[in-house]
Amino acid sequence: MEFTEKHIKNIFSGIEAFNSCKYDRAHECWEKVWKDLRDDDRRIILKPFIQLSGAYLNCLQKKNEAAIYLIEKSKTNILKYQSALDQIILSDALISDIELLLRKKLTVKVFNQLQIKKAG
Repeated sequence: MEFTEKHIKNIFSGIEAFNSCKYDRAHECWEKVWKDLRDDDRRIILKPFIQLSGAYLNCLQKKNEAAIYLIEKSKTNILKYQSALDQIILSDALISDIELLLRKKLTVKVFNQLQIKKAG
């Protein structure tokens, strides 16, 4: 699954923002690519990232059931699109981190420990 240089830059900027707990910024970066690829199947691999940034907003608003739902959906989508995602991130590491997160009482502090590690 090939992306343009601009898309890759936005995806990685989103990952960097996410890992710095700047979830709104991460969401914006990923949403730019999502919108740019409006009718393109490649955009589907952004779904787990966007779901994770949305999960944070729910967690922040103490809507833990909604946050957990989005985290679980994100995990499902990571597994579904893992071969494509492995070109961008370390999917197995993210899945493991999500599983650890789901075993804890969800708080903003706990969520902030979640990191997306780039491949390569």
